[in-house]
Amino acid sequence: MIPINISLDLKTILPNVVVGCLTANIKVAEHDDRLWREIEAATARFRGMTTDEARKFPPIKALREAYRAYRGAARLR
Repeated sequence: MIPINISLDLKTILPNVVVGCLTANIKVAEHDDRLWREIEAATARFRGMTTDEARKFPPIKALREAYRAYRGAARLR
């Protein structure tokens, strides 16, 4: 496991922030049908989504709110 430290400033501004790190063993290949099927399945739910719908999508909404909170706090310094 790789330790990740979050600054006290960030914890204060965004107390619910969660940070993670993924590692993987990969094989570089020219093309992989199975991978492309997974990518297509993962992106299918976003096709046809309007900008307004995307803004309301919980992970995007949370990220935007966190950015605004951090940016607002940074301006006060």
